[in-house]
Amino acid sequence: MKILVNDRLESVEAALAAAIKTGEHNAEIVCTYARTIGRMRNAMWRALRLARQGRPHDAMLVLETELAKGDTTRKEDGREP
Repeated sequence: MKILVNDRLESVEAALAAAIKTGEHNAEIVCTYARTIGRMRNAMWRALRLARQGRPHDAMLVLETELAKGDTTRKEDGREP
């Protein structure tokens, strides 16, 4: 399964949540938007690692915590969100 990541953090959460809930823990993360990836890629890898360890609730908590920080990608670039 490939998890396609674009510039919408909500799509990251949805794709990874689906992978974790279906037990697809060997997902490959495919990035299409480089700046989003820095922070979220690390969170996604942590979440997948937790899911592989049989801790899907902790995996989702990692994602929810990261998403709660908000999408600062465009703000950092000086563009409007």
